[in-house]
Amino acid sequence: GMGDVYLALHLDYHKSVAVKILSPDVTRNDELLARFRREAEAAARIDHPNIVAVYAIGCDQGLHFIVMGYVDGKSLQDIIDERKVLEPREAARLAAEIARGLQAVHADGIIHRDIKPANILLTRKNEIKIVDFGLAFDAEDKSGLTVTGAIMGTPWFLSPEQADGKRADTRSDLYS
Repeated sequence: GMGDVYLALHLDYHKSVAVKILSPDVTRNDELLARFRREAEAAARIDHPNIVAVYAIGCDQGLHFIVMGYVDGKSLQDIIDERKVLEPREAARLAAEIARGLQAVHADGIIHRDIKPANILLTRKNEIKIVDFGLAFDAEDKSGLTVTGAIMGTPWFLSPEQADGKRADTRSDLYS
């Protein structure tokens, strides 16, 4: 994707965090960099137990970064790959938690656009955390930085309107 993620210790909070450092390809492209900042700031507004927390967004010595809550666990994709099948009750519980997280995202006017098992993390306590707002956009933003007509996201999880290059909305995330 857009960069590399590292495990770090947040000195003020005295806890583990994930630090995503943007790749040089992103930082050399003013439009991508502006989109990243806007989307990271939008994701930072969301305060919900099913959304990974964003603590800081910045640039230091030419390195653009985002500091997020560290999720000690596995992705839903990893769990599906290991187990092959989830019990119906567990699948329903996970879907309900994902829906609650998406409800908070959508209530804040944000469309994720890349909901997929790899972007759903489960903590060791089996709690859902939605991550990776790299393709998200603020539905209220009129800056024109989000490209309509471009196909963005993971093909297997694209909603029909996204596959047709049309504007995604809350239904697109639910479809995915």
